[in-house]
Amino acid sequence: AAPQFATPQFATPPSQPQPSASAHRRPSQLTPGPVWPAQDPASDGEAFSLLINLPVDWETSASAKSCTVATLIDDWTENLTKVLCKHAREQIIEALKKNSKQLCALPGGYFTEEILRQSMKEDISQPSTTLQAAKQGVVQACEGVLNKPLPQTGGGLFGGFQTAATSANQQLEQEKRTAQSLLTMLHRLMDERSRLERALAVPHQAVLLSRSVVLQRLEALFGSTRHRLNDYTWDSMSSPPSDPDLLVHVACDYLDHVLRVDERQPSFSQVHVRDIARTGLPASAAPSDSTSLTSSRPNLTADKFFWGLQRSVVLGSDGSSLMLHFDVVVRGELWKVRPGRHNVLNAIVLLLYSFKLMRIVGVESIEHIIGGNSYGN
Repeated sequence: AAPQFATPQFATPPSQPQPSASAHRRPSQLTPGPVWPAQDPASDGEAFSLLINLPVDWETSASAKSCTVATLIDDWTENLTKVLCKHAREQIIEALKKNSKQLCALPGGYFTEEILRQSMKEDISQPSTTLQAAKQGVVQACEGVLNKPLPQTGGGLFGGFQTAATSANQQLEQEKRTAQSLLTMLHRLMDERSRLERALAVPHQAVLLSRSVVLQRLEALFGSTRHRLNDYTWDSMSSPPSDPDLLVHVACDYLDHVLRVDERQPSFSQVHVRDIARTGLPASAAPSDSTSLTSSRPNLTADKFFWGLQRSVVLGSDGSSLMLHFDVVVRGELWKVRPGRHNVLNAIVLLLYSFKLMRIVGVESIEHIIGGNSYGN
């Protein structure tokens, strides 16, 4: 049976260092890293050998009694594809349209379709200044109502003044309640907008991108309910955002939804994705001077705390073009992943498999992808 042990949320060991400052820099500030050669047949064989030696002991059916990851990884990849397409379509693309519609419906005309279009043209690495200005206009209008003093009531001929003042008080109190409700709705919609902006902020891109460019690519990949990833380009980095990065980013956003229990926690990508293509290798894991870039990729095992996806840039089969490649590192142990169209999806399901194997907190929320039943184990 898989070992059981207590582990914090997101499986972060207590002594794991916090994400470096480079994780928060703009792309232009990142230090270029190495480009590894494309994986050779021996490396591909090593990746497949890993799959046939990883047991799956939570499948209880007779036909799957002694199966391995190699037997199930295609099914898991299909499950993951369905989950990510549904999440991108419902929680990002459609949620963004709904949020925009609700913002435009707020009274006062502070949010318009033109303002929202302008905000989508802004750089994904920064919060939208256009929306913040519109938000401030609504806040000031509401605070102006909330800060109005109530009319003084008093005597008067036959109480007529008091009756008029009471009526004015009631009207102002109603206006204050309306203003307070509007503020509450505004903050809720803007919090949701901030989440959606983060969902469009694909990291590790060589150029600055607008939100509209990222959204268009999301719609092309995930917008259809019938053709999942039909336009997926895995072997090119020529048109950012690169599709493998987009897939990983959507997966991280989904896993934030299902595994993250507190907004004060680091995001999934901060803890479980590292980029050796830009920031270079950890100092203790860097290849020696005798390691040439034409040799096999070094076995990066020095960082015993890291557990997640490892992003690198490799040479394409033509020897000149560049493409992304993802491997999995499980507490410092490198699990090589087969290259090709399904490299990213295979890497993600292998990471989820390792979570299931180690029974991390919240693992039941991903079992519809990789199988098993924590409650029955």
